[in-house]
Amino acid sequence: MITHTWKIHDLDATDGLITNVKYSVVAREIDTVVETEGYWKFGDPVLRKPFEQVTEEDVIAWVKSDSMQNSVNIIESRLEEQVVALEKQKVIPPWLPQVFTPNLG
Repeated sequence: MITHTWKIHDLDATDGLITNVKYSVVAREIDTVVETEGYWKFGDPVLRKPFEQVTEEDVIAWVKSDSMQNSVNIIESRLEEQVVALEKQKVIPPWLPQVFTPNLG
């Protein structure tokens, strides 16, 4: 199962409304890790509670909601595609012990 860890690093606001945020996301499945960072510009500035009460979790939820397309979060989806691709390409480096693992499925 792929887990996602979000972090908000910075935000811009105009007239008390959040307009842009700088974020990073780490997608992890066991020992495969893919990360990205970027800027999200809200089409409509957001503020669903007084600015002083906004938490990082609130902003993450707003970015996640705003980045949904066809019921899929486009940021997390792209990271998951990369994790899956990396998992398919994994091989044991030649300097490590080579272990035979039967495919029982």
